Amino acid sequence: MALFCCALPLSELVIESREIGAIKDIAVRTMPCRVHRLELAAPDVMIISLKLPTTNGCSFSPGKYIDILMKDGKRRSFSLANAPHDDELLQLHVRNYPGGTFSEHVFTSMKEKEILRFEGPLAPSFCARTRTNRSSSSPAHRLRAD
Repeated sequence: MALFCCALPLSELVIESREIGAIKDIAVRTMPCRVHRLELAAPDVMIISLKLPTTNGCSFSPGKYIDILMKDGKRRSFSLANAPHDDELLQLHVRNYPGGTFSEHVFTSMKEKEILRFEGPLAPSFCARTRTNRSSSSPAHRLRAD
């Protein structure tokens, strides 16, 4: 097992992976949710558990995020911190940043049962970089870092 987001190969290798075809079938929606639980994980980190309406689920795959839609029209993006199979509650980890409008609200006045709106699940954008060993064009000499 390896975390390919931060692993560096020590020798030549070929990485094979399965493509998840169902990802493209997950619809992005705007939905309401209710703050189910607020848990202080560290002095500057709050875990927010969001409960979705019973009629709407939120299917997602690893690496997805949601945008919290604030009343002033601004958005605040958060990675989904729970596993996709554990989707009864969506979990966000919010760091308290000085001057952060949403994080300030979370740490000073957000209450359980508060209603929020979000859009998601959204896919992160990334730029693939390819490093090639100049002495060979074999795929085994290429590392793709996403």
